[in-house]
Amino acid sequence: MRTIKYIKQYLLVAFVGIFAASCIDNEPTETDLPIPPVAFNYEVVDEEYLLEFYIYSNIGFISHSAETGEHIWDFGDGSPVVRAGRNDTVVHYFDVAGLYDVTLTVDGRSARHPIMIQDIVPIMTVAPLPEGEVHEVLNTPVSILVELPNPRDLPVRYNWIFPSRTFDEGMSPMTGYAGEDVNGIVGNPGDLIFGNVGSQQVRLQVWLDGRLLQEGRVNVQVAYFEEAPTLYFAVRGRNIMALKLVDNPPAGMQILPYDMGVSVGRMPMNILFHKGRRDDGLLYILDAGTRFTWVDDSEFHNMGNGGIRVMSKDGSRVESMVRTAGNAFNDPYDGFIDGDFLYFTNRNTGILRLPLTTRNETHTFRLDDSSMPWFIRNTGPPMFWLLTYGAMNSGFLKVDDVWWWGKRWNQPGIFRFTEGDIRTSTPSPPITPVSIMTGMHVRSFAWDSRRGFMYFTPYSADGTIGGLYRATIAQMEGIIAPAGLAPFSLTTAQNRRANPIVASSRNEGTVDEPLAITQLALNERTGCVYFGLRSDDPDAVPTGLYRFNFTTNNLELIRITEGMNILGVAVNNTPSKLF
Repeated sequence: MRTIKYIKQYLLVAFVGIFAASCIDNEPTETDLPIPPVAFNYEVVDEEYLLEFYIYSNIGFISHSAETGEHIWDFGDGSPVVRAGRNDTVVHYFDVAGLYDVTLTVDGRSARHPIMIQDIVPIMTVAPLPEGEVHEVLNTPVSILVELPNPRDLPVRYNWIFPSRTFDEGMSPMTGYAGEDVNGIVGNPGDLIFGNVGSQQVRLQVWLDGRLLQEGRVNVQVAYFEEAPTLYFAVRGRNIMALKLVDNPPAGMQILPYDMGVSVGRMPMNILFHKGRRDDGLLYILDAGTRFTWVDDSEFHNMGNGGIRVMSKDGSRVESMVRTAGNAFNDPYDGFIDGDFLYFTNRNTGILRLPLTTRNETHTFRLDDSSMPWFIRNTGPPMFWLLTYGAMNSGFLKVDDVWWWGKRWNQPGIFRFTEGDIRTSTPSPPITPVSIMTGMHVRSFAWDSRRGFMYFTPYSADGTIGGLYRATIAQMEGIIAPAGLAPFSLTTAQNRRANPIVASSRNEGTVDEPLAITQLALNERTGCVYFGLRSDDPDAVPTGLYRFNFTTNNLELIRITEGMNILGVAVNNTPSKLF
């Protein structure tokens, strides 16, 4: 406000001056405006690194103070103060990274500014390929570009570390490479060829004037040489991973996961892949939030912190579809895509439906709010009347025109219905949904339409049933007691079931809502089914990513995932070399 006042005063003087002497121009200039008693700014004066405040960068400090006395500069790094004149540019560099308070004092008055100085780290990138091309295993040379800021031209030494089965262009094995800067050019090993599929991490150790810097790392996404489906999986507490589903790779070649660089969120119960008409494929990540299990939210109703994000199939783009607010029980758990809609359940209020194009919305998904995008509610329209409220929602899917919906508490079983059965008002007589496997807890489903099998994951608190089961629909309708499940259990080659952790003392959820096996994913071409297992007996059946091999009729651990806490899984059934 003071600046405005001064400008008005100067304009008034100028106006009067025009009448007093029209030949004199008294319009105020920028230098006539008030100047702070002590003030300064700063900038990097090295031509090569003008935008970055690195250690050793020459930084020019420039005073624009009203005070004209001796200028005393204290750079806050323990170096001696510098005395200079008002119009002098003082150049200084910092040799240790950190936050410094720079102080200018003139005639007893001071001004202080913080400045953040970055350490030098090697910046590694993969040289781009022509559009449409990929880095193909054992074929495409890969060039790693390195930028190393070195404002003072200090001596540099390098040590490259390569993953297994890395070769030079002559196909000679390379485990590492040591080099030095020559005329400012980074010691470079030349083009590389990788012999394994997946994220191949190249590491670079750098010594600058004898001091070891932070290690540089870059992932090279190496494609297979033939087209194959891609499995995405969510590792708890890590990033979304992807894996090529290759049947018979050449001897010695490993098919390793790709790190997609996208966080799974807090509790990624489900992930869903959708090949749209207008995109190359999108992954929908359903995050049930921190409080996915029972929590007393009766007072605040604001503990929900989950949501749904959308990731491009290569991980280059991530968007928010919907964020949940309000009750913790209303975060998204299980999902299914049908047509142009994403259907998803929360803990215990029902199934909701959103257009796949939805972005950046926030909803409470309250049970008593009829304006929410309900498909089915556990109580209140639209619903099945006589469906008991509070039944723990579970996985669901659509087979032809019939929906299959698991319930895990208070009338557990599998409910089946068509959309014509849904009512928005109380029907007379009441409608009772058709249910099978009454009294049994089923967590997730997968339907193999080509072969006519339903895969499902029932469990019991005592561990008598658990793991992956397979049956035709007709066979499932004949299961009227838990003992009837036994013929349909799928096991390892050692005849062991993939029992998940159920006991509440070892599981994060209650005995009624364990994480168990949260999702199944089908490779449509081979008939193999994939799932993440938190094993009840890891010594006998390790925790990790499993597949049911349709050819061998056995459950098999994907060895490279052993010990990983995997929840959501999804398959992109469109073959490709990369994603």
